[in-house]
Amino acid sequence: MRSLIPGMVLGAVMLAAMPSLAQEKVGIAVCDEFLEKYTVCARDKMPAAQRGTILESIDQMRSSWKQILASSPESKGQMEGTCRQTTETMKTSLSAAYGCSF
Repeated sequence: MRSLIPGMVLGAVMLAAMPSLAQEKVGIAVCDEFLEKYTVCARDKMPAAQRGTILESIDQMRSSWKQILASSPESKGQMEGTCRQTTETMKTSLSAAYGCSF
């Protein structure tokens, strides 16, 4: 039991940080909407054992998308398409696996 406590504390800390992550925006509506819905899905529907890893992945995706836009503002249209495609792909798998709605 003692070894579970550090992991539980880390999970609680990560969940406490969620509001700040959810407020950080990419700046493209379709991307921000996807990231918000994916975060809610992870937080509310995924098993606790997977949650930390998934939330880190969402944060990395957000950072990557922001970096792409910062380095190449003209890529906004392409990023919108990427986010739409990502939403459609993830919608199907997350809905089936966890009952998440997009």
